[in-house]
Amino acid sequence: MIYLVNLKKNSYVKKASNWLPKILEYVKARGLGEPVIPISAAYESLIVDAEMTGDPAEVAKVVAANNNVESILPKVIKLGYKTLLMQSFFTCGTDEVRQWSIRCGFTAPEAAGTIHGDFQKHFICCETYAFKDWNKAGATQEATNAVRAAGKIRTEGKKYIMKDGDICFFKHNAGK
Repeated sequence: MIYLVNLKKNSYVKKASNWLPKILEYVKARGLGEPVIPISAAYESLIVDAEMTGDPAEVAKVVAANNNVESILPKVIKLGYKTLLMQSFFTCGTDEVRQWSIRCGFTAPEAAGTIHGDFQKHFICCETYAFKDWNKAGATQEATNAVRAAGKIRTEGKKYIMKDGDICFFKHNAGK
């Protein structure tokens, strides 16, 4: 369990809340050491609105105007994945890159099944490589070619346990 405590924008930005210490004490007394994360939905909304402009300078203005407080959402997402024992893998095509959420410990066929049940049922193998290798190579279609040229693309079978950040191309028999 994770406790998210929604504070007023000003309380969150100033890191001053009359209620937060009471909530922390309550969770500490009754819980099992669960994390408590202060958040302000109102402040996060301002950041999202600035991000929607597509101009990083707009986000920087919002953050600068609010004591340089960054968005807490990346931390919430990472902690949520960890708490729920989840991880991500990606599929990349010429027209789309997509992130998929799976449970930690999923095999390649189970991961393929999150895309489509037939992918799991008719799984043959998957070509996989690490997101960090692809990102380091430039995060483009050409980067995939560079990762391939470096010999970092592996062919994995049915018993392969997926790793967080794998990029996969699943091969399957269409069941004709």
